[in-house]
Amino acid sequence: MADMNSAKVDQAEPRLVELIRDYYIEAPSLEPYNLDFPNRLEYSNGQTPLVDSRLNYMEGGFYVECGGLNGEKGSNTLFFEKVRKWNGLLIEGDPSNYAMLKSKHRKAFSMNACLYPYTFPAEVNYHQAFNLGRIMHAESVAAWNKHNRIKADPAQVQCFPIYSVLLAMNRTTVDFFSLDIEGDELGVLKTIPFEKVDIKMLAVEYSHGPGGYHALQTFMEKKGYETLLKMSRDDWGVNDLIFRKRGLKH
Repeated sequence: MADMNSAKVDQAEPRLVELIRDYYIEAPSLEPYNLDFPNRLEYSNGQTPLVDSRLNYMEGGFYVECGGLNGEKGSNTLFFEKVRKWNGLLIEGDPSNYAMLKSKHRKAFSMNACLYPYTFPAEVNYHQAFNLGRIMHAESVAAWNKHNRIKADPAQVQCFPIYSVLLAMNRTTVDFFSLDIEGDELGVLKTIPFEKVDIKMLAVEYSHGPGGYHALQTFMEKKGYETLLKMSRDDWGVNDLIFRKRGLKH
């Protein structure tokens, strides 16, 4: 993996795809759920019901959620897994969050990695801070800590392009992609070859990325998506745009 990181291999490199499949993606749990609120149906902050209705209450779909956080709190996908019997992939870069996610015994594939806003893999300096964890890039740790009024906990984490991960899953069709990674959302979306990947609906956080929701909306609409809703609830910490691929039946 270190050799491929340094060589900046292409996201479709077969060796990279094989490594992700064999060493990074973990199988769904076979144990009973270990949820704090096992009888709850809705765990999201409003995203799930909208997506469910716009996908005509579809059974047996496939989702990708990044970041997966602790696998329960604010999850945009747990409803689909429990109620609609979807399969899916949970991606969480923060090692401490990932340990909590695994303890929930989700019936989904999972991986402790981050999505990279470039078309090659890399090991990055990732700062753990529960729902504020992110890749640090060039900004200083001190500046980030001061801005967020929280002390981040650094860790080295492997990052992959989302297309590499989908190839490793043998999936080029995704019914719902939930993307909340504290600022790199647009960069990750720009790495996707949309002519090769069919993503029906997306919920994407916009509040931390450059250009805000205007840049995100403009890009996605150029890629053939319609913006269904802008969600903004500071009391819930929710700032998402919900997209649907044009041409899908209501």
